Amino acid sequence: MELLLARKFAEFDATLQKSTADTVKWVAGIVMGLGVIGISLMTFLLNNVPPKTPPPPPAPVVIYAQPAQAPAPPVTQP
Repeated sequence: MELLLARKFAEFDATLQKSTADTVKWVAGIVMGLGVIGISLMTFLLNNVPPKTPPPPPAPVVIYAQPAQAPAPPVTQP
């Protein structure tokens, strides 16, 4: 009876270890796959962004010269 119980526990332990190893493999594979997909997606999106159009140049500043003032006639004192 003890031998049968020990054998069943050993089988269960082996099955549990295999299940744990398989789960770790799947989780690691999924994480790596999602990482690759995420990096590829970001690279694709960032490489296909249309370039920004440069802003239009500002309107030129026009400065008009004031006409020269005519010299004032000399003031004569009486």
